[in-house]
Amino acid sequence: MNQIIIIDPKHIDKAEIKRAAHIVRAGGAIVFPTDTFYALGVNPYDPQAVAKVYQLKRRKAILPMLLLISDVEDLKQIPIEPTPSFSPLAHHFWPGALTIVVKVADRFPANLKAGGHTLGFRLPQAEIAREIVRQCGFPITGSSANISGQPPSSHVGEVMKQFGTKIDLIIDGGTTTGVKGSTILDLSGDEPTILREGDLPWQEIQAFLKVPLRFKEQK
Repeated sequence: MNQIIIIDPKHIDKAEIKRAAHIVRAGGAIVFPTDTFYALGVNPYDPQAVAKVYQLKRRKAILPMLLLISDVEDLKQIPIEPTPSFSPLAHHFWPGALTIVVKVADRFPANLKAGGHTLGFRLPQAEIAREIVRQCGFPITGSSANISGQPPSSHVGEVMKQFGTKIDLIIDGGTTTGVKGSTILDLSGDEPTILREGDLPWQEIQAFLKVPLRFKEQK
């Protein structure tokens, strides 16, 4: 049976965050608010914990996971292969609703990368999410807290409706304000590609990069 704790995003109880981080480090699954929607967090270095995310979401392991960080500096400890545009984009749009996909080293579990060589990273605006990452000491998964094919959850009631008591800990931080989720930009190929347009308009990214963007699907 899961636990639900209420945390005021403007007055964060770090003791409760420490409790959530302990569950993640022990291989459990938590749900918490981001600046877009509620997210499902586990330890990305634990293959069994990652498998739990796919099971909870009823999602086939054909897409790589999204990882949340607490600060741009966190990426110095992560074996990524950034492109020249990665750092300028990160410093301009983070924290915010932009997920950047890059190539990563092999030490991440294969199921986290869905058998490929890329992962998405995001630095959210939401301080609750960032404090959880700080307390864990490593990035955590940030996949949306919903069953695949169902709408993302903007409040705890929607999380409970979809997952019931299957989550170890749910942090209730009120209703989130996201509309579409984060925009996903893939920098792992030859050209920057929008995999999904979210709350950050693709035009802003294109204007910043000063190069045309490709799209996974025709707009």
